[in-house]
Amino acid sequence: MRYPTVSIPALRVVLAAGLALPCMPCLAAGWQLHGHLGVSLSSIGGAASMGDDMFDASALRLTLDEALAGGVRLIARMSVQADVSDGAAGFTGLDQSILGLQWERGVTITVGRQYSSAIDSIADFLDVFEVGGSSVHVLPLALLATNRFDGFAGKQNGSVKLRWQATPEWHVSVSAADASHGAGRSESAAVQYRAGACAGAALTLRNRGPSGAGRQDVAGAGGHCKLGAVQLYAALYRMRLAQPDAGWRERHDMAHAGLRLPLDASSTLAAGYYLDRGAELNGVAGRAGAKQTFAATLTHNLGLRARLYVAAFSNGYTGGYRDEIWNIRFLGRLAGAARVRGVALGGGLDF
Repeated sequence: MRYPTVSIPALRVVLAAGLALPCMPCLAAGWQLHGHLGVSLSSIGGAASMGDDMFDASALRLTLDEALAGGVRLIARMSVQADVSDGAAGFTGLDQSILGLQWERGVTITVGRQYSSAIDSIADFLDVFEVGGSSVHVLPLALLATNRFDGFAGKQNGSVKLRWQATPEWHVSVSAADASHGAGRSESAAVQYRAGACAGAALTLRNRGPSGAGRQDVAGAGGHCKLGAVQLYAALYRMRLAQPDAGWRERHDMAHAGLRLPLDASSTLAAGYYLDRGAELNGVAGRAGAKQTFAATLTHNLGLRARLYVAAFSNGYTGGYRDEIWNIRFLGRLAGAARVRGVALGGGLDF
């Protein structure tokens, strides 16, 4: 999600908040502090808990956009994750740290810890919830497209990304990164198209470990289109995981459909459905099945920056997916269980 920004001269508020960034230039004029702080109360499978905003993970961000000579702009971004419910997450290091240059001809180059070109496109064009949540109960892609490869996540260390606005309608992005500790590599590319009320993207992501350690391939395409008041989303993904040295592989094909509908000036209904058909799950020959995820939110805006929401979600499993170990571990599901249901009440503040 893209948040509004608030200029804060000298940014002493950031230091007072406890970020303690070891960066004296952060005190200079031109930096902006913005982000989102949220919390949710949920009941999943009958167990109640408090946690981060399920659909819009909390984060604090510092950004800089400064004009240089010759029509070049300097851009920088630093962010930390935050969790209002316990205050513990994210303050041990930067979640993102980006430095880059932008030219008038539509070329931008950024380096640092950042999203790959593929994840940018999924968030901006393909997913009704912008893959911005903090819970895998409402973010099935997290277990497949971003976090299922040792050394890589949605945000990658040692990354270089080139974005080119070829025309007002067509944008191209490519990125490359090493793994968190210099072992392996990642490459990603995306083509994006915007025209009137519709926008779409096609993407690819390739992760490779050290020799024989494993590989991950993700391809996807889709977009969204506004028809009257409703905005519709559709996307298809093809995902392949393999560990050649262990002699196993895993296949997933996922479809996503979603909608976002304003009910009045303050309230919006959003809903998303994901169907994942998996084979050779966990590298087990013949283990195949399907996972269906449904999530819906009703959000009410309390002015320009604050909002409350109620949500309901369901994760259903058939066939071999009932024994898939990552869903059992991260979704708190008993082995063999066919469904997990939950509801949540949450809210947050953009600043």
